[in-house]
Amino acid sequence: MDENDKFIFDGDCLLKILKYVIADCNTNDLCDEMLKYNDLINFVLAHEFFLELLETHHKRLFEVLKLPLVCRVTKLLIDERAKKLFFWKELIKSYNQKSPFYVNLSFGDDYLTIDIKGIWEDNKEQIDIRGKISAETIVNFCIWNPNLRVLSLKGTKIHGSISDIAPHCGNLEELNITLNPRSGAAQFASFAKLPNLKTFIITGIQQSGSSLPFFNDLRKWRRPKSLQPLTLTIEYCKCDKSAAIEIVDALRCFRMYKPFDNFGYANKTFVRCEYDLHKIPEDKNLMENSPETFPLHDGVLMEFDSNKGELVLEIHEDSSLSQMECFSKLPNLSHLVIKNTPTYVKERNSLAKLFQLMVPKGTFALKSCIIQLTIDRLESIELAKVESIRFLECHLSEWESIKYLCKLTNLQHALIHVCEPINSNTSELVFNLLSACRIQTTIACKDFKIRMSERKVQIDMESKCNADALSSLALLKNVSTLHITVSTITDSLNQLFEAFATSNVSSIELSFTSLENIRLEGISKLKQMQTIRKLTCTAFDLTGIEKFAELNNLEDLCINGGGRSLVALFTKLAEKNKIKCFRHSEVFGPEEVLRVSEIKSLKTLQSGFSRSCDLQPLSALAKSNIEELVVNRIRPVQNLFKYVNP
Repeated sequence: MDENDKFIFDGDCLLKILKYVIADCNTNDLCDEMLKYNDLINFVLAHEFFLELLETHHKRLFEVLKLPLVCRVTKLLIDERAKKLFFWKELIKSYNQKSPFYVNLSFGDDYLTIDIKGIWEDNKEQIDIRGKISAETIVNFCIWNPNLRVLSLKGTKIHGSISDIAPHCGNLEELNITLNPRSGAAQFASFAKLPNLKTFIITGIQQSGSSLPFFNDLRKWRRPKSLQPLTLTIEYCKCDKSAAIEIVDALRCFRMYKPFDNFGYANKTFVRCEYDLHKIPEDKNLMENSPETFPLHDGVLMEFDSNKGELVLEIHEDSSLSQMECFSKLPNLSHLVIKNTPTYVKERNSLAKLFQLMVPKGTFALKSCIIQLTIDRLESIELAKVESIRFLECHLSEWESIKYLCKLTNLQHALIHVCEPINSNTSELVFNLLSACRIQTTIACKDFKIRMSERKVQIDMESKCNADALSSLALLKNVSTLHITVSTITDSLNQLFEAFATSNVSSIELSFTSLENIRLEGISKLKQMQTIRKLTCTAFDLTGIEKFAELNNLEDLCINGGGRSLVALFTKLAEKNKIKCFRHSEVFGPEEVLRVSEIKSLKTLQSGFSRSCDLQPLSALAKSNIEELVVNRIRPVQNLFKYVNP
């Protein structure tokens, strides 16, 4: 105690006090460094010497608390009632030079959130600001913190000119504002020249009045073309039933959505639009030219992306569909997706009016249409008038509607599902659509699924499918490969093979998916398809497989499955002497190896060999004309090599 009865603390004493404060903070079981060391932060910021002690004697802790210290100092600087302004300004400046940090400022109705972001962490502080905050205060903050990246001005009234802020935040990347009633965008024009600004988010346009004056103010921004693109994002809650989106060339995308967690917004629809500021016209007044508007209705949620050229409709009410006349004005629109929703009950012919609006006009030409709803005959008639469609996916209520879709002269890809079963009267429609589609077609119903791509036709048949109804497929030109997947053999399957007997099919892949005892001898008509050069068969029972040898031009045979000896097949193949490649998923016994070795024309063999194969069969195989041998199972190969001639 000195002569004036005051305590004098030397450095050692202050260091002990500092250690005591640190020890007290360490008793807090908190993960957040800002909260855990709150008392310590307040203590060291009381005087420069205290901060110097922390940095000198507790270097590791100081590094941990550097960002929380910056965050707290920033809070104190914004509070104009605080003292030691010069010390804290220099402190932030020196820290920023050593290890740069980024700052986000977010103004609410009566508070300010400061978010300081480092490489590995971020720290937040919140300040109560009752009433207005001055533009000068924000300018000073930007001078102290040149790395301001995000500035959000929502709810708080700024005293002074907002445009004064722009020259001092050259690193700003995102500006988020809420327009007040009767306020426009002109006051933010100076921000357009910021080189790093990427996103400009605006809310409150609907509450401030018409959006047309706002778009006219945007023309005054005049962002230099040499700068990177700037995205203008407009967000609002759709409370007005007459809400609409201005359609200008600058429109990049928009989305209507309902939040998953309402938080007081039950049954509310939100809208988010993005515009490319570079494309907003500068040489004409939008108020005078009245741009097209796209009406927004609660009954149809929409999502549009001009880069993809795609509009997605999620329909909840039919009544809104007839009021979408301007959707063809959307820039670069070429793809339409109509989604199904669990609560939507479609009325008859409800999509007909919408399809009428899709007819090509001027530069508008729809190329792709995906409809996840079942459309009826009248709707199919209207859809067929959209001649520009190249890709179509839809569900039809009846086969008769296909004859209208066949009129789509530019159709290249089609994926059609028909709700009713096929019969002999409608089977020709399948052929018509496959012929009309240029590249790839898929037609499905409950009995079958047909896929045609290039020169291949794949048919997946259910057990009760009437294959005779598909016989018109044999009339398809340029089909070389037929792939049939069926659960069981029926008489109609033979009728299908009989129909293809005069076709140019040279390859057949035949798969049986049922575990029942299927006998291949039941497909007797297959031998009539004498153009076949390649046959792949997957079955669980190979009874009757020797009939495949009756195919005079068969050169490549692949068998997947087992249960029967292939001796009879190999004997007949040796007599024909045509087969060049044989592949089998199972193993050969000694007799089968002997017989397959007798096929003089065979050049490629893939199979396995049983343990019972010994000198005689393996020697015969080694002396055969086979040039390429692929063994499915490794162990018997060692025995095989013993008998191969050097």
